Amino acid sequence: MTEGPEVRGSHCRTALDLFAEWAEVLGFPEYFGHNWDAFEECLRTVTGSADGPLTVLVRDAGLLLVDEDPRQLATFLAIVDTVTQEAGFTLRSDQAA
Repeated sequence: MTEGPEVRGSHCRTALDLFAEWAEVLGFPEYFGHNWDAFEECLRTVTGSADGPLTVLVRDAGLLLVDEDPRQLATFLAIVDTVTQEAGFTLRSDQAA
């Protein structure tokens, strides 16, 4: 299995930090607006332009959005779920379930 991009959960403790980390790792376009709507749009764009399915590994996933209201994590997971269902995208974690 080919290794895909890796996102560091430790760099995603807030929504703004998550936007910056994912934008850097996945190469979001310059116009990325650093909000949830823009995140979903850019994630779809990157997924659609990948050569085959895109798998992102999240290191230290337990730290994702820990400094935010839990609704932020719910929003993130809803976006990932939608993009996963509609495009060739998979999110993996290095942490045991």
